[in-house]
Amino acid sequence: MRPRTQTTLAYAAVIAQTLISAGTYLLGKVAVDQLNPLALCYLRFGGAAVVLFITSKLTGAEITFHREELPLYIGLGILVVMADPLLFLYGLRLSSASQISLLYPLNPIFVLLVARARGLEFPGWRRWLGVALSFAGVALFVLESGLSYSLENLLGNLLVLGAVFSWSLYTTFSKTLVERRGSLGALTISVLTGMVLFTPVGLPATLTADYSAVTWEGWLGLGYLIVITVVVGYFCYNYALAHLDASQVAVMANGQPVATVILAAIFLGERITTLFIVGGVIALTGVTLTQLSKNRKSRRDRAAANRRTAVPPPL
Repeated sequence: MRPRTQTTLAYAAVIAQTLISAGTYLLGKVAVDQLNPLALCYLRFGGAAVVLFITSKLTGAEITFHREELPLYIGLGILVVMADPLLFLYGLRLSSASQISLLYPLNPIFVLLVARARGLEFPGWRRWLGVALSFAGVALFVLESGLSYSLENLLGNLLVLGAVFSWSLYTTFSKTLVERRGSLGALTISVLTGMVLFTPVGLPATLTADYSAVTWEGWLGLGYLIVITVVVGYFCYNYALAHLDASQVAVMANGQPVATVILAAIFLGERITTLFIVGGVIALTGVTLTQLSKNRKSRRDRAAANRRTAVPPPL
């Protein structure tokens, strides 16, 4: 496949993932309200692990484990299955949706800092400006709903900030595994490893959880979280990581609050304000600027990055 075609598909993948994330807030909210967070996470990623494993076997995706990569598997598994989702769910219970939606646009900034520290990206001023604009645009219409400064909200915000940082680490470190194993193989390995580590805590919580109050809408929301959000959405995210810089992929997610409000207006009849339109334009301008800016990486830096992603021998 030609590089230009791969890049086009990568942008299509990250746009699809952004729309899926927007739908997650609408369709997954019922499941979040009706299920214990530990049980929800275990069911969500357990179901996704089964679907991913079967899909990988049917498609011939490379999921052979390598001894030298074991620390990477463990780290990615913890980040994607436990740290990010659990911190988010418990933070959501203490904070408000408006404040959380203001924190997640910080993810591209964290990704850019981590990628720069690891020597994976060398962004110019245009990329930094684009990331800043995308955050400012989202903040503009989120602040319209007002913020709370209670101790409970503060604790919830700190938990969500931890989730944001966890996702930024997953984004930068999973890019290495994606380049070695492909989008599906990397995702399958990460989720399977995370489920093994999560089982001692997640399985007892799942077996003892009360499911009597869970409605069919709740189960439908869980199905969406498993198949659409994790299997399809995370695959699209990994595919984009294989062909774009981590910061370019991360900043595209700042279009998610815009997409969420638009979907809520279409399906739930919520009102779109002038401030939202202005903030949305600024956010999308920042996203576009980030995509157009080039990563300034020297030939020596590229060679060093290639050495870091060399494939180790299998177990």
